[in-house]
Amino acid sequence: MVTVAISQTSTNSRLVEVISKQTANSKPKVVLIKSHGKTVAELKVMSDATLEIKAQTPESRMFGVPGHLEGTGGFNIWISIDGKVPFTVKADEIEWDMQ
Repeated sequence: MVTVAISQTSTNSRLVEVISKQTANSKPKVVLIKSHGKTVAELKVMSDATLEIKAQTPESRMFGVPGHLEGTGGFNIWISIDGKVPFTVKADEIEWDMQ
C-alpha cells in the first residue's frame, strides 16, 4: 500500500510525504538515489519494511505517473521494520518504480 500526502505549509509551499507499507509476500522495492540526474546508489527495501519519503524543504518536488515517482530538491527516506527505530537516508534526488 502506498499513501501520498501533500501538506500545505504556506500559501505557495507544499511538502510531499510518501509512505509504503508492504506485505510479507511483496517483492522488495528499489529506490534510486541520484545526484545531478545520475544514479549513485540503489536502496533495496525488503518486503516487511515500512518506507517513508518526506521532502526536506518546500522547494522539493515530486512528480510522476501511477506506479512511478521521481523527486528533486532533497528528501529524507526512513526505513523501519515492525515500528522499530528507523534508519534515515538523505538524498538530493530520488526515483522509485513502485510496481
